[in-house]
Amino acid sequence: MLAMRNPMFAPPGGKWFYLVPETGYYVESPQGKQTVFDRVVRHYVANGIPVPGNLDALIEDYVCRNVVYGACIGEDPRAPGDRPLTYFEVVEALEKFFRGRDRQLVEPREAEQRGLVCIKCPMHSLGMCTSCNELRQQTRRFVKNRALLLDNQLGICRVMRIPTNGLIHVAEFDSKLTFPENCWVTPKGKTA
Repeated sequence: MLAMRNPMFAPPGGKWFYLVPETGYYVESPQGKQTVFDRVVRHYVANGIPVPGNLDALIEDYVCRNVVYGACIGEDPRAPGDRPLTYFEVVEALEKFFRGRDRQLVEPREAEQRGLVCIKCPMHSLGMCTSCNELRQQTRRFVKNRALLLDNQLGICRVMRIPTNGLIHVAEFDSKLTFPENCWVTPKGKTA
């Protein structure tokens, strides 16, 4: 398992977070790991699921697998050559994807279903705080200021390298990139 280099400080992105694998319940907090731990324990108890004895370590491991490479210690399965996302790279990719294009949008219900798929995707990154640097708000401008209840659970698509809260609203786009097997984008890059 991975562990933060210095657990006394917030991870890159300024918040602790965890996705309960048994239920898909997502928790995040800029207040600290203990807040996330307490909320997750309450969730487990409320749902009659035994609380893992190593929950503290599981939370750190989950955070470490979703922040930039090198922020943690332990055997990181990601290759050192995996480029971490940078703010400027995300802004550039966002501009390239949307600027000057009249993107057709799906219904909000479909966007929400796509978002639920993205949350569980291994290529979904929560390592960059999209609310503290205005990325979430910038992205909304390109999708007619649409907002979903799950927006605070959405980060950056590491395949497209843009905020997920915008990508899920786009009806159709072509891409030569390779998407994960369970992605709502079809293998040829054209949205389903």
